[in-house]
Amino acid sequence: TAANLHAAPGDTVTVQLPGTPPAPLTVGGVVDLPQADSLFQKVGAPPQSQPSAPPDNVVLLPRDLFTRLTAPVAAADPAAVTAQIHIARDAPLPADPAAAYTAVTAAARNLEVRTSGGVVVGDNLGAALDAARKDALYAQVLFLFLGVPGAVLAALLTAAVAGAGADRRRQEQALLRTRGLPPRRVAALASAEAAVVGITGGLLGIAIAAVAGR
Repeated sequence: TAANLHAAPGDTVTVQLPGTPPAPLTVGGVVDLPQADSLFQKVGAPPQSQPSAPPDNVVLLPRDLFTRLTAPVAAADPAAVTAQIHIARDAPLPADPAAAYTAVTAAARNLEVRTSGGVVVGDNLGAALDAARKDALYAQVLFLFLGVPGAVLAALLTAAVAGAGADRRRQEQALLRTRGLPPRRVAALASAEAAVVGITGGLLGIAIAAVAGR
C-alpha cells in the first residue's frame, strides 16, 4: 500500500519489468480499493492459496501507459501479460441460496466453455453463495434434529392433556344433552373451547418467546 511504501502524490516511484529498463512514474494520487481482495486474487487458484493481504507493489496506470510499459514483456512472452475484466452481475437470482449458487456457477462455467478455455472465471459471487448455502443447510439440519422432535413432543403433550380431561368433558357434554341442548350446540361449544385454549396458548407462547429473545 501507499502507506507501507511511504508514497504520496507527487512522489516518484520506479517500475522495472523483466527485460525492460527502469521506468520512473509520478504518483498522481492514492486510491482506496474496497474490493482489494477480489481485485488481486489468483483466479482459478484454490482458496487456501490466495494471498492473505493485497500486495504492496501495485500501481494503477492509464491503459495507454500500461500498454507501452508492458509491450516488451508481451512481445517476449505473451502469456506474461494478462487482462482481467471485473463484472458486477445484476441478473435476478432465486431466493434459495443453493439454487442461486447453482445458477451462478452454471453461468460461470458456460462462459468458460463458450470461450473454449480462453477465459478463467473468478466467481466471487459463487463463493459467497456457497457459504450461504452451507449455512442454510446447517440450519435445515438443525431444524430437523431440534424442531421435529420438539413438534412431536408438543403433539404428544397435547394428546396427553386432552386425554386427561376426556372423562370430565364427556360428563359435561352428557349433562348438557340431558338438559336439552342439541348435539350441534354441544359440538360447537367443544370447538369453541378448543379454539380459545389454542389461541390463548399460542399468544402466551409468542409473548414468552419475545421476552426470552430480548
